[in-house]
Amino acid sequence: MSSVKNKPSRRPNTFWRLVPNTEGIQVRVIKGYDFDPGKFDYLQLIQGTFFKGNLPPDVRLRLEPGSNPLADYPGNALGWPIMSERLVKALWRFIKDSVQLIPAPLYERNSDELVTGYSIVNVLKILNCIDVSRSVPWYDGKRLGGFYEKCIDPKRTKKEHIFHCRIPPKGVDYGVTCSYDLVKSLVGKRFTGMAFLRCRAPDD
Repeated sequence: MSSVKNKPSRRPNTFWRLVPNTEGIQVRVIKGYDFDPGKFDYLQLIQGTFFKGNLPPDVRLRLEPGSNPLADYPGNALGWPIMSERLVKALWRFIKDSVQLIPAPLYERNSDELVTGYSIVNVLKILNCIDVSRSVPWYDGKRLGGFYEKCIDPKRTKKEHIFHCRIPPKGVDYGVTCSYDLVKSLVGKRFTGMAFLRCRAPDD
């Protein structure tokens, strides 16, 4: 089921990273893909840009074989946020103005059968909301590459509920960050394959 750390009811002015998580449950996830990443830039679906047109027909994600149910948030090596219809429905009031839904090309590994009812959730909002001085960065040479731990300044989030964070000066954190209200709405609900990890706050 969905997992939330650090009890969001006690920290209403916080933000949370959405990550795949199958610890302690029996569900299936995505175990591979068929296309050549050199011919289709998969990063365009995790960097806050609107995707025009349709996915190429050879872009197929392969599911782990077995009889267990597919997770509501099946993790994948591409980092695409993929959600079941019921999870999208549960979150719709929070995300409807901030995302683009693209039918997820999920296929059974053994039978090549298309599995419907899942969407790639292309998050379109990019916010310059990281308090760099209170975050823990990592560097690619001299260039800021990202953060081991990021501190989100709530005054700079524009009341958005789901977004990517801007990595100064022009980079994008490919991960998905969510608001307290969104996270709290899922507490106790039986959604599988996901967890929320709290980001640092300015008053930590």
